[in-house]
Amino acid sequence: MDPDAFVHSLCRPVRRSLASPSRRVERRYEGLWGAIVTFPKRQPFATNVIVATIKTSAADLIVQKAEGRERIDWQRNGAFTAFGFAYLGMIQWFIYVTLFSRLCPNAIRFANLPWAEKLKCRAGQIDLVKQTALDNFVHYTFVYFPVFYIIKELAAPCTHCL
Repeated sequence: MDPDAFVHSLCRPVRRSLASPSRRVERRYEGLWGAIVTFPKRQPFATNVIVATIKTSAADLIVQKAEGRERIDWQRNGAFTAFGFAYLGMIQWFIYVTLFSRLCPNAIRFANLPWAEKLKCRAGQIDLVKQTALDNFVHYTFVYFPVFYIIKELAAPCTHCL
């Protein structure tokens, strides 16, 4: 096959599918170690929720220590852990995996192309710009930051309460 025809076939716009790109993959494994190392492929959603929850909690603990706190504010850590679980783990999965894959159907294939082929793939380039614009000017602006700052305020100690 002609190399240009091959690249063109990779860059054809994809028809939108209602099938989820996050389907679990059946993997054979043996023993505990096999279960652990194959878990992300077998359970991508659960892996996302676990990683987002742990990393958000750990990040808050690190920030609290960096602020020079003598004692950990567990109420604050609990609020950020809940934010990591619910928003970063679950809602962002819906936004980035489910919604973006439907709105930008060429993005996954484009991401896996070599650089030389990405330069020729107009459908993938359009989806890249679309994802970047949606993420920066819609998602972060109107969803992520408002939710984050509401959680932050709810977790803050009440300084004016008596």
